[in-house]
Order: sequence, then C-alpha cells, then structure tokens
Amino acid sequence: MKIFKSEYWDINELVTIGIFAVVIKISSYLIALAGGGMNPLAFLLKNIVVVAITFVLMSKIKKYGTLTLYALIVLAVSLLFGRGGHSTLGMVLSGIIADIFMKLINGYQKPWKIGLGIFIYETVSRFITMGVAMFTARESSGMMMMAIIAVAIGYVGCLAGIPVGFYFTKELKHAGLIRR
Repeated sequence: MKIFKSEYWDINELVTIGIFAVVIKISSYLIALAGGGMNPLAFLLKNIVVVAITFVLMSKIKKYGTLTLYALIVLAVSLLFGRGGHSTLGMVLSGIIADIFMKLINGYQKPWKIGLGIFIYETVSRFITMGVAMFTARESSGMMMMAIIAVAIGYVGCLAGIPVGFYFTKELKHAGLIRR
C-alpha cells in the first residue's frame, strides 16, 4: 500500500508529452508552409492550433513540470530542424515560471486554471522573446517593429486558442479519451 503519491514521471506520460510536442511543432511548420511566409492569417491559425493542442496536453497530463518538459522537447526538435535559439530558450524559461505558478494555485485540476497557466506561459514567452530580440536587433528599429507586429498577431492567436483548447478538451473528455 502506497502512502504517498508518486511524483515520478510514468513512461506513458513521457511518451505522450513527446508525441504532443512533435505533433505541435510539425503542425505549426505545416501551417506556416501552407500560409506562404509572413501571412497574418497563418500566424493566427498556427498559434490557435498550438495553444489548443497544448491545452489538451495539459488536460491529459496533470503533473507539475509538464509545460517545462514540453518546452524542452520543443527546443530539442527545433534544434534538430536547425532552428531554435532565443525563442525556444524563452519557452523553456516561461515553462518553468508557468509550472511554478500552476503548482502554487493547484492549476492542474480545473480547466480554467489550465487556461490561466497557458496564458501565463504564452505571455512570459512572448516578453522574453521580444526582450532578447530587442537586445540583439538594436540597430534596426524597422525590423524590430515588424517583429513586434508579428508577435502581437501571434499572441492574438494564442488568446483565441485557449477557448478552442477548452472546447477540444471538453469533447475529448466526453469521448472518454481524457480522464476526468
């Protein structure tokens, strides 16, 4: 008989997080390719899909550190694709911050708390990424303004993805694919 609940990661949970991370990364690449570059609609759609699938992941794996582990896997996949750098490192740091916040509010039990945790994750990630970009692109303010606009459009997509993820999770719970 176990007195304490184990906080270790089960192999099924690790595989699930890895699969979700790869699916999220590949779907975002495919949407970006189909959008044809700097298309604002592709930015919106990509971020809606990414946040919705992240919401489903957080609803399925309700453990401390899920966002951080997800961000680390996305970092590894990004480096394998030859991308990465400042944006994915910002994701890892924001994953740590969001996981700590969710642990403090016991945010893995209610869907609105999961949405709040993802909101904090996305917000902190955007601020870190833009801070690094401002530091590295000091000389070209015109390029920085374009980056700010692109990030703002993507952030609107992230905000729209939270209710979409809530709806997906509700339907998957109804279908029995996510534990209640």
